[in-house]
Amino acid sequence: MPCMIMCFLKEDKRTDVIEEWYGAQTKAVQGVFISRLRVMSQASQTDWNIKHVKPLKSFKGLLEIRFKADNVQRRILSTHRPNSAFTMLYPATEKNDRFVPPDAPNQAKQRKLIVESDSTRERPHPFKLG
Repeated sequence: MPCMIMCFLKEDKRTDVIEEWYGAQTKAVQGVFISRLRVMSQASQTDWNIKHVKPLKSFKGLLEIRFKADNVQRRILSTHRPNSAFTMLYPATEKNDRFVPPDAPNQAKQRKLIVESDSTRERPHPFKLG
């Protein structure tokens, strides 16, 4: 069963951090990102390609959506909860096997704790996948 893909909201509970990030990207980045979401939205998490969605070894409960666009490794740090919601928490890049910004996993971990205790800090993703 496909899971619902959600986005993290800032404290104002209106500003979607992933939508904000998406709006600042090139058409190439946007296209690859939408393609990745389209595949994810049509399959259960167990069917996702490990090359594209991968657990972060050092951060229990965090995953990364992985893709390359404009010659940059992109990472959308996320979490998946038992109720089948997959929440995108923090956009980052990776260079030389290091996150940019370096504190991206810690920021995502903090956001994960927030959505676990306050469901009003997330919403279904707004992207057109069809």
